[in-house]
Amino acid sequence: SLLQQLYTATRQMLKRGIDNLPSRADQIKNIKLTTLALIPECSHQMEKIIRLWQYMEPAYFTSHEPEDLAWQTTDILTHTNKKPLIVVRETLDNEENRRSKVFIYIYNQPNLFAATVAALDQMNLIIQDATIFTSSNNFATYTFTVLERDGSAINKNSPRVSLIQRHLKKVLTSPEHFPSLIQRRTPRQLRHFSSEPVVLLSSHIKSKKVELNIVATDRPGLLALIGKTFMKLAIEVHRAKIATFGEKVEDFFIITSAKSLLDDKHHCETIYNQMTQVLKAATARGSL
Repeated sequence: SLLQQLYTATRQMLKRGIDNLPSRADQIKNIKLTTLALIPECSHQMEKIIRLWQYMEPAYFTSHEPEDLAWQTTDILTHTNKKPLIVVRETLDNEENRRSKVFIYIYNQPNLFAATVAALDQMNLIIQDATIFTSSNNFATYTFTVLERDGSAINKNSPRVSLIQRHLKKVLTSPEHFPSLIQRRTPRQLRHFSSEPVVLLSSHIKSKKVELNIVATDRPGLLALIGKTFMKLAIEVHRAKIATFGEKVEDFFIITSAKSLLDDKHHCETIYNQMTQVLKAATARGSL
């Protein structure tokens, strides 16, 4: 879990001392070396691993545990067809905290984020956490931590795993159907937001991208609703971090827009107003 990662990182920092913190480059180098040690027979595929990793941005390595990087790298390199790679794995923080991870590796395309979260919502999965990156060769890596609606992990030996994989593959290999999928609504009674949603935008001048932060009370279908709004605004997600803290969800996105450069103040205001209106309207309706 995120809190466990923070706890581990803090302990390591205190052990080293503030004055002996590794540089970011050293940190990434150590993560890669640790990951390589976890990949079976990595020496036989070192060239392929290096080629794959050179396209990944540094934050990809610092945002995942080496154990996760190892199996993701292995699964990507052994995936030979052009269809999306979909992996469902069970993780265990402790005996009482079982979760499932859904990993997707796919060539990036418009409305991919919105279609993916809508497809997961259709499978009645609750997204607890998500980390999203787009590589320099335009492949997207989506890592979702999910639970069933009853709070349990997906049974790794159940037919449910194959069902989820088939559904995601079907959805993600049909980009022409993304708009209709995203627009579809699943009627569901939802609790009201207990606090006002917060929407913040800030510009990255050099990259001409915008950082979007959303803080809201968590509820079923929230990410699908955000994804639907992204599609309407022609927003593309290049990077994201989604985290749930009890009843609160904090979503961080790096975005661009097909409609306009996001250094346009008017367009940023439009995004802010639309996102705020959508989230406030959900408060009033209490359902999708």
